[in-house]
Amino acid sequence: MNHPVPAHSIVTERDWQRTITEMAQAFGWRVYHPWTSIHSEAGFPDLVMVKPEVVLFAELKSDRGKLTPSQVSWLAELQRCYSVVLGGVWRPCNAAAVEGLLRWGAHELHPILDESWEPMPNRPAKEP
Repeated sequence: MNHPVPAHSIVTERDWQRTITEMAQAFGWRVYHPWTSIHSEAGFPDLVMVKPEVVLFAELKSDRGKLTPSQVSWLAELQRCYSVVLGGVWRPCNAAAVEGLLRWGAHELHPILDESWEPMPNRPAKEP
């Protein structure tokens, strides 16, 4: 399945969101996006995607888009969760990696983090 993405320098966040939503649905993900951020918690990620045993949170930005402090805070809190797979900040320049993540789901999950993000902190071992 091929999901073309226009040249990344001209992709708006709105177009990028439409591309990701269509791609995720084509690969069997259930996708949620708040209709408007007016009544939502500031900084909450743009998309929540669910497949059996996996939840992805993705903050979508254009290649030049900047994160707000509240977006950074939400993503940092989500990174601390054991039961959440965080997609991080997805940009059009990451289109191939995003498609791979959505195509393979839980089998090949890995964070797609913006270059400004520090690696996820080491987590203590889960108790059985």
